[in-house]
Amino acid sequence: MNSYNYDTFPLDFDMQAFIDFPNIANAGTKAPDGKVYNLKEEIWEELSTYWKEKTTIIEFGSIT
Repeated sequence: MNSYNYDTFPLDFDMQAFIDFPNIANAGTKAPDGKVYNLKEEIWEELSTYWKEKTTIIEFGSIT
């Protein structure tokens, strides 16, 4: 992984999912399962592996 964000959005970017995001991921709601990149181990993992072990806090953000 060489950078934090895309230089440009990919051509297959789902704009509707981007627009809907604030209404889907509200504080206190269970996150949908999906793949996340483990920077330390440099592997893709299922998000659910983290909350199965213990309480997990996920912060979504961007510095762009």
